Amino acid sequence: MRCCKQFAAKPQNGKGLLGVAPNAQILPVRLFGLNGSYSPAAYIEAIGYAADRGADVINLSLGSSLPTSGEEEAIADVLKANPKLVIVAAAGNENTNKVTFPAAYPGVISVAATNITGNRASYSNYGQGLDLVAPGGDLNTPGLLGGIPTTGGTSLNAFWQGIPNPSTRWSSVVDGRGKYWWVQGTSFASPTVAGVVALMKGENKGISRERLVSILKSTASYQGLTISQQDAKLYRLQRRDGEISASVKEQEYFFGKGLVNADAAVQAVKRRR
Repeated sequence: MRCCKQFAAKPQNGKGLLGVAPNAQILPVRLFGLNGSYSPAAYIEAIGYAADRGADVINLSLGSSLPTSGEEEAIADVLKANPKLVIVAAAGNENTNKVTFPAAYPGVISVAATNITGNRASYSNYGQGLDLVAPGGDLNTPGLLGGIPTTGGTSLNAFWQGIPNPSTRWSSVVDGRGKYWWVQGTSFASPTVAGVVALMKGENKGISRERLVSILKSTASYQGLTISQQDAKLYRLQRRDGEISASVKEQEYFFGKGLVNADAAVQAVKRRR
């Protein structure tokens, strides 16, 4: 389970990034190795670990095109036992028309990525199972710094005790010695939505998952989002080939219920307390 660094970012010296929910308390649960490896059993255990310790929202910036044995049942059991817990997951970066697992499971909010121009990010999954979109960066955006700036805890001297300083980056997702790095992925869109959930919970900790998800979706919108010519052509071709129901419109197909709107969602919670 990758944690939600940018949604709760709060610089100590007033410089740097400020996250979506800077006052949120993070329960860090590490299951990835430095090379990005993980086991499904470890991440299922991590979900239970976080839920047992009272987490309000769990972000899962991970996924697979195929379900894992026992995965759906484990998530369903955790959600049933914790009716106020919200699980948010990345839709995947394969540029396919189905979201990955666990985002595809019932009860999990699936989040795809948009870029700075309001298009679907070129890598982002879309279509079947998609709930919402949020900024995820797109390093292919012409003429723009289109990625998401992020950094980690590797600027701390304590991190490096017994570890030699890296001469090069050892992973595509780990910064070098605390430096900001431009990144992209639904892994960064998903915690943005998790941050909005944290803001909503901050207004009403007792809000049910069903009500919270309903508000998230009803306050999202397509304002500022645009369908690229390439995606418009893709939609027509898939409609022609029978891959898309006639009832599914272009915007819903590529953006789900729309772009998450933090202010509208929080205001709606306030009104309904």
